[in-house]
Amino acid sequence: MGYFHRLKSSCHKLCPERTFEDRFLMRCARCDDYCESCDASECYLCEEGFFLSDGKCVESCKEGFYGDVKQECEPCHRTCRSCGGPDNNDCDSCEDDMFLDKGQCISKSEIKCPDGKFLNGQGECEQCDSSCRTCSGPGEDQCDSCQKDMFLTNSQRCVSDCPRETHGNRTSGRCEDCSAGCLVCQDSHHCVKCKGSFGPLYLQDGKCVAECKRGYPEADVCHSCAVGCASCEGGADICQSCEEDYVRFKHTCMHQCPSRHFVKDGVCELCPNGCAECDQTSKCSACGEYYFLHEDQCLGDCPKGYFTNTEQKRCMLCHSDCAECNGPDDDDCTSCGNYGDVRHNGKCLIRCPPETYLDGAECRECDKSCLTCSGPHPSSCLTCRDNMKKDVNGHCQFFSDCSLHTFADTDGQCKSCHKSCLRCSGAGKELCLSCNPKHFLFNQMCVSTCPDGYYVDEDKQECVQCHVNCASCRGHHSNDCISCKPGLLLLGHSCFSTCPPSYFVNATSRACQECDHTCEECSGSSRFCLSCRDGYFLMRKSGQCLRTCPSNYFLHTFDGDCQRCHPTCKTCKGSGAVSCTSCYDGFEMYGGICSSLCLIGEYPITVNNSCAKCDPSCEECKGPGPYSCISCPVLQRLTEDGRCLHCCGEKNTGKDSSRFHSECCQCQALNDECIVALSYNLFSNDHVTSVHPGLFVFTVIFVLVSLWLAIFLFLHFRQKITSKPIVKLNGYTKITDDPFTSATLRDSMPMDYCDKEKGQEEDEDEDEDIVYMGMDGIVYRKFKYSLLEGDEEEEVVELEYDDMYTFT
Repeated sequence: MGYFHRLKSSCHKLCPERTFEDRFLMRCARCDDYCESCDASECYLCEEGFFLSDGKCVESCKEGFYGDVKQECEPCHRTCRSCGGPDNNDCDSCEDDMFLDKGQCISKSEIKCPDGKFLNGQGECEQCDSSCRTCSGPGEDQCDSCQKDMFLTNSQRCVSDCPRETHGNRTSGRCEDCSAGCLVCQDSHHCVKCKGSFGPLYLQDGKCVAECKRGYPEADVCHSCAVGCASCEGGADICQSCEEDYVRFKHTCMHQCPSRHFVKDGVCELCPNGCAECDQTSKCSACGEYYFLHEDQCLGDCPKGYFTNTEQKRCMLCHSDCAECNGPDDDDCTSCGNYGDVRHNGKCLIRCPPETYLDGAECRECDKSCLTCSGPHPSSCLTCRDNMKKDVNGHCQFFSDCSLHTFADTDGQCKSCHKSCLRCSGAGKELCLSCNPKHFLFNQMCVSTCPDGYYVDEDKQECVQCHVNCASCRGHHSNDCISCKPGLLLLGHSCFSTCPPSYFVNATSRACQECDHTCEECSGSSRFCLSCRDGYFLMRKSGQCLRTCPSNYFLHTFDGDCQRCHPTCKTCKGSGAVSCTSCYDGFEMYGGICSSLCLIGEYPITVNNSCAKCDPSCEECKGPGPYSCISCPVLQRLTEDGRCLHCCGEKNTGKDSSRFHSECCQCQALNDECIVALSYNLFSNDHVTSVHPGLFVFTVIFVLVSLWLAIFLFLHFRQKITSKPIVKLNGYTKITDDPFTSATLRDSMPMDYCDKEKGQEEDEDEDEDIVYMGMDGIVYRKFKYSLLEGDEEEEVVELEYDDMYTFT
């Protein structure tokens, strides 16, 4: 018998639709709503309009599922977020990073937008920002790559110039970081400007370094040293060490040391005093003038037992008989070495030879009448020459009985000598043998004073010739001079062709006098130095050697002298208008140039920030009065005390001054700093006739052609340009096509074009330019313009003026 199940009040062998068998309760239990067939755990079939999902009937499938033809919820394709069937890939919406395309979900990577567009959230290609080549969105900060000549920054923006501390890499198209410490760079290996926020950094070889390995730091850059310098400090030519094959002299590197120096550890050391050449051990091998070589040293005087050989510049050993000698031969003794020896004519002898007598340790000549004697006088004869005998006065005379002042003629008669003779051999004045008191024998004549080039030997009562260099002397040696022959100079009691170092020529006495202790060399006066000793610096104009340079001067390290700053500078580091380091009150510095804030011809008053007129004598000035000029009108010079004075013309040139009325002044070096002007007025009326005819014709033709060209250009520009006011400005501008060179235009020398006659009004010359050449050889023109009278109502033209320069 089968089972029967109860449903409500009826029993059934099989449970009807929408119910299922509950065997435990033996009844038919109802299925869930909308379920047509089920069991105790799940539904198997849903009524029309419902779908089977996880054993339950639902009105619609949950997201990610769709109802198929069997009314079951099947999962959508993995790319679909929702789908509607009949297939699982008939998507209604897509997962993230997928886009719906005709019921299909497609990955972003499969959609390619052209350059300049990006894929938006709707799967459409939308326009990028104009700066982007590719992008991820419409904003200017959503670029992925950039247009040509632009670079992508870290903030995803496209720029033509990368921000500081980055550079544009044309290969990657991105702004990439500069090297460490770099503020501006060309690429990662070539920095242009360094950062200074964490201490000073210097640019060297495209890198930022804390210390220059080569060269010297200035303005945040390691500048190259001069040729031959391996390292330098404070300037290119202030070398601290030198490259191979160079040696260092003071602060300069050169291929070989100058004279009087030797190389020690790559440095030129000064040879010992007096040396012209020496080796690394300071041993002299050759001597300078006035010095003599002795045992590897140069001495001013040779030691005892030696004499000076002036030709070889050496101390030569005296002869063994001499204790001292004077040359030129080694046996020209001045004292003898052996005890008891006597000296005669420089020779050391055991005893005096005939016709001499012993005076101390020296043999001196007897009177010419004596054979032997005890002294130099005629009355000192001990024995007489042949055919002579002693008279009652002890004088030797011929066998006749002639007295003093007489002589025996051939007949044996006594005749009178010349009145100047004491003894004679004849009647003539040139036949004296000895002289009366206070007279001296010279060429057998008796004279009251010896002639130039001779000195008095009191013992012999005769004139003896001086050394060949002496004009007058006190003895026969070279160091007995009192004055020198023409062309020679007296130093002590010796005569030389030139004065030694640290001496100068006294023009009056023609003697060498010692320079001031600060001078290495001097001229004209002991205190007018030409060069200085170590530790001192030369003021060339005054000839002084100073410990430090005064204000308004700078130390030129190469020349070792103090040189004037440009008049516009208060302090400076070099010559020229572009080397200022500080300015006077009311002036501002631009790239090393001090420029007045006032107009040309005015100076600033800082108290009330106003300007006042310069003194009429000044072209430009830094303050009131005639002693504050910094530039002068043409034909005038700027003095050290700031005055403008005439440097030529009537006040300086006397009668021949008319030609300066039409020519610009060419000043001499002694005239301080001058305005050198190039004149366009080639001739004055007084001088035309003196000019070469060919040159005059050429000049006239040149002037006519220039005049025609000027008129043509004036008419040409007049058609194009209406009358415009000229705005009064002043400043400096670089001249690119520089017609000047350092050989023709000195550093910092102002230069005017002179095109006015004497008496011409000042306002007719308002357009003249002053030209400056800087240390770098670049010429700068200082320009000025003013508003022309009567043009106030004309069209206003704005003139752009940029006075900021970079000087390298």
